[in-house]
Amino acid sequence: MNHVFPSRKRTPDSRGSRHSDGKFDAALLDSRAAVGGDSTAGLPAGAGEALGEDLVGFRDSNGKVGLLDEHCSHRGTSLFYGRNEECGLRCIYHGWKYDVEGNVLETPAEPADSDFKRKIRHTAYPCREVAGIVFTYMGPREKMPLFPAYEWVSLPDDRMHVVKSYLECNYLQGIEGDFDSSHTTFLHCNNLADLAGSIATERLLLRQRKPTTV
Repeated sequence: MNHVFPSRKRTPDSRGSRHSDGKFDAALLDSRAAVGGDSTAGLPAGAGEALGEDLVGFRDSNGKVGLLDEHCSHRGTSLFYGRNEECGLRCIYHGWKYDVEGNVLETPAEPADSDFKRKIRHTAYPCREVAGIVFTYMGPREKMPLFPAYEWVSLPDDRMHVVKSYLECNYLQGIEGDFDSSHTTFLHCNNLADLAGSIATERLLLRQRKPTTV
């Protein structure tokens, strides 16, 4: 019997060769395993999409973060369903196992003396974890730049707070909002007492407002 495992998400030519512009970018992952701390080692892989490529991220049992092509090099099964075990991600279909660098560690169905796994390299992107954020570079390896020396990289943990949010907008709108400092006093007010007072006052005014007769 020929078993076909479901893919988390299939899109035409989803394994295209679109790459980054030569910069490190924050990995776009909906993944506890990739963005959590060392306590997440061994948890199931998380999946996401970046630059048109379907990817899975995971933290292996040694705490290293990996970002791999979602589809197994063997039969294309989604590694989102893979087992995170003993320093690798194992496909649930035929048991092929990959490390964070895309090396094929095991091909159980092959003869014991087979070196077939050494002839294959699964697509994997280098990751760097800084200040609680996982960054990846998706361009040509030979052109990988030095990691940017952002000022906040060297700050102690008690001076940083990582926030993850999903914005249903064009990326340019998000950047525009970051530069627009004048709106923060009103839209992102952190004084909950004042905010609660404002809401109570508004409700009181609404109750006192007389109905309009047409």
